[in-house]
Amino acid sequence: GCALTERMARFLAVFCVLASLVAAVFGVYCHGTPSPDAKPNLNPIWTGTPRFVKQVKNGKLYMIGSGDDEIPVVHVWGSAYEMGYAHGELMNGTAAAFMNGVWSYIETQVEQAINGSVTWLPQAVVDLISELGLDGALDLTIEATRPWTGEYFREGVDGLSAASGVHRTRIMQIHMLGELTKGACSMLGASRTATPTGSLVQVRALDWDTEGPFKNFRQITVY
Repeated sequence: GCALTERMARFLAVFCVLASLVAAVFGVYCHGTPSPDAKPNLNPIWTGTPRFVKQVKNGKLYMIGSGDDEIPVVHVWGSAYEMGYAHGELMNGTAAAFMNGVWSYIETQVEQAINGSVTWLPQAVVDLISELGLDGALDLTIEATRPWTGEYFREGVDGLSAASGVHRTRIMQIHMLGELTKGACSMLGASRTATPTGSLVQVRALDWDTEGPFKNFRQITVY
């Protein structure tokens, strides 16, 4: 009704302001260079053979590395729904544990932001969550970004939900955390002579907060 329309309009205003602020703050660095004193990453590149674990209709699971450096490699193919479903089949318990863990962590962070003990969340976002709740604020984010979200993404979420048992709304909400909070994550884009085929490879590290559960669920997914 009218109340929802007003909330959406207010959210879009907040969303646009936050986006412009983030662009203003981080835009300069995008055209700059890293600090010459930054510690280089000298970790060796892993070149071993992936270990096959299991296969489902539209996917295979491998493991690479060992010990604390062991990482699952998920290879999926087919339609968006089939790839999402295969992902959920191969990583069923892990996918559910990740999403439940992230949700619990973010709820705690929001509570602390409201009482002032966490400062990384923009105040406008804190105010919005205080009024609508975390679910409501993320649902508005889903609607605000819908025009730029491909149908294939929603189909993939449907497949992942069906196989993992996690409700599709919760999966969508968790995917919107970065948009709602405008977390300052590290990013890398490589193309042309920097990649074997010249195509674009983009990486986003969810490292705005290294205390959360993200670091405990490493995974490489090949579509």
